[in-house]
Amino acid sequence: PRRLVAHSSVAFCTLAPSPSDTPPLCRAVMKAATDMMSKMSPEEMNQMMEMTKKMDPSMMAQAQAMMNNPAMAAQAQQAMQNLSPQELKSRMAGASAAMGGAPAAPKPKSAVEQLKGSSMVIDEEVLSHVERAEALKLKGNTHFKAAEYEAAIGEYEQGCALAEEAIRELSGVDEKAVIELLHACHLNTASCRLKLRQWGEAVEAANTVLRDGPHRKALFRRGQAYQQLARLDEARTDLKKAAAMDRSDATVAAALAEVEKALGVE
Repeated sequence: PRRLVAHSSVAFCTLAPSPSDTPPLCRAVMKAATDMMSKMSPEEMNQMMEMTKKMDPSMMAQAQAMMNNPAMAAQAQQAMQNLSPQELKSRMAGASAAMGGAPAAPKPKSAVEQLKGSSMVIDEEVLSHVERAEALKLKGNTHFKAAEYEAAIGEYEQGCALAEEAIRELSGVDEKAVIELLHACHLNTASCRLKLRQWGEAVEAANTVLRDGPHRKALFRRGQAYQQLARLDEARTDLKKAAAMDRSDATVAAALAEVEKALGVE
């Protein structure tokens, strides 16, 4: 079916080891998907990658067969060009479930929703800070999608400041919920810094998260920045740690392979 062609082609093209491993028409589909995903926020990109990694292996095999069929590959390219990022995520999740893969995970509660459901009495000012921090993060995401990275950083940094104020008044699971919000703002800031080629600032944003303990996405962001700074040994260390935390992440694995190639490591 036409819908399945689009689903499967996105999955295959997303996880293909390298452009040389894919047929020309699949590379065209990949470009269409890349153009579309460039409009996503950092969080939407992460959700897309997570859904793709969890798809049933049989879907990937079927996708590869489809991409070897020129007519179906061309059909997939046309379908991709007509999908919005939201439709793409929704359809990929639906395809995974329909083919026996894991169903899409339920949308996680926001930090403010978790606080409102807390067994503790949460001060209204704290709730207000967290609610505003989440709103600022969403505004930052909107700027990110529009490639307005400096503006996005401003929103994320304001969100960080409010989240930090709230954290001082919280403990236990309530504190953890807001720390996750704080980390998301810092990681999104790191993504913006990478887009702006501000490598040192990207390292600093990732370091802020890593001070609280190991964090896969922070290690990946910092590894990317170290690579651009030609600090390849440090990049390799971070990327190896990130890869070990999720062996199925093809993006991290590809980044690690690139660094190791530059270092001459086999």
